[in-house]
Amino acid sequence: MDLRCKRAGPTHQELKAKVLEEHKLIADQLTSGVGLNTQFLDSQIAELVMTSMMEDEILALPIHDSFRVRSGYRQWLETTMKAAFEKIVGGLVSVEADASRLEKHFGMSKEQFKWEDDKQITNPSEDIYSLADLSFDALFKKTLMKSYIGGWETWRSKNT
Repeated sequence: MDLRCKRAGPTHQELKAKVLEEHKLIADQLTSGVGLNTQFLDSQIAELVMTSMMEDEILALPIHDSFRVRSGYRQWLETTMKAAFEKIVGGLVSVEADASRLEKHFGMSKEQFKWEDDKQITNPSEDIYSLADLSFDALFKKTLMKSYIGGWETWRSKNT
């Protein structure tokens, strides 16, 4: 089987040269390794947040540049994040909390989403289901998982 990829656009070197040319004033910083250093600091902060929360028996799940906790632990997480940043970096930082967005929230204005978020804070059991309420259809046919599985199946049918 002969697998070949068609190149779409410039090569890595061509793109790098264009970026460095466009950003001459900071070109030396773009190739200095500063990005790797900041990623390492970020990983140290994230590790400290997760271990501190675990010591308090609170699960904090990392997702990209955020953490997820149950809504009742939002303030605790914010305080822990600020303390971790100060310990690792030696400075102060502000953090911003936002509720998790479900499929039904996309397309809402900030005001509408804030209203939904406030509703969750005042009624934490909103959208929480017991095991008796759950079924295969509820878990996999009426959620984002359906979109994910559909996309994966489409990819698989085209690539196998």
